[in-house]
Amino acid sequence: MKLPKVSVLIPLYNHEKFIENTLNSIIEDKYKNKEIIVINDGSTDKSDDIVKSWILKNKDSIDIKYKYRENKGLHYTLNELYELSSGKYIINIASDDYLINNTIEKRVNILESNPSKLMLIADCIVVDDNNNTIYNSATFELHKGNKNNYFSDKKLKHEILHNWATVGPSYMLNRDIYDVIGFYDSSIYLEDWDFAVRAISKNLVLYFDEKVAAYRLHDSNTIKNCDAAIKFSQSCIDTINKHANKFDLINRLRLKNKARRLKRKIRRLENEQ
Repeated sequence: MKLPKVSVLIPLYNHEKFIENTLNSIIEDKYKNKEIIVINDGSTDKSDDIVKSWILKNKDSIDIKYKYRENKGLHYTLNELYELSSGKYIINIASDDYLINNTIEKRVNILESNPSKLMLIADCIVVDDNNNTIYNSATFELHKGNKNNYFSDKKLKHEILHNWATVGPSYMLNRDIYDVIGFYDSSIYLEDWDFAVRAISKNLVLYFDEKVAAYRLHDSNTIKNCDAAIKFSQSCIDTINKHANKFDLINRLRLKNKARRLKRKIRRLENEQ
């Protein structure tokens, strides 16, 4: 039986040093029925030349669509990538991250066997600019997630809502999820948590206990920037205000308390600037 198509979606912006590695990692995964969609979101470096050269060398090995256009931002690009894709399952991966461990077929099989789940999250290693591993787990070492809470719906909901520790390249989505919970919210800075909150509100999320990608942590990561930390915090508050009412009373109260803590954090960060 032919396995369903997987679309690997790459929003590309000024990653001339990393994009070829990202593309190679996709083609090296042994899953055959896949496509790559790349949107170059107005890069000003040599990324465009590198992708075009890579396509010339590999166009007979994998279906790939490539589009270069002016900068419109990540949220717009993620939604546009989806519109260009045709796979039943979707992997979003940043243009500085890369896949590892040949896991696409395993992940497809899990989602095929669990049709009520539309979002599969996993773990990643964390690497520096030179591909040196600096954390063996993004979820449980870098972001301090509680692994004991990832194996039941109730506990996983708690982790996603109150101890968010998952990074983007670990997701695989059934494209039906967009019909159920909508697309990425362009008004929300931390779009992946907002998306996951909506997904877990409908119990659509499942955990796969393997490392599926390398998440890159380097000096340009926005999480290290004070202004970005303020934006991240405000983004979380906005998500809570929009979606807290989707949960039971205990989780609503916990989320409201989280919003109050984040407001205090924002005031502290603003005073430090």
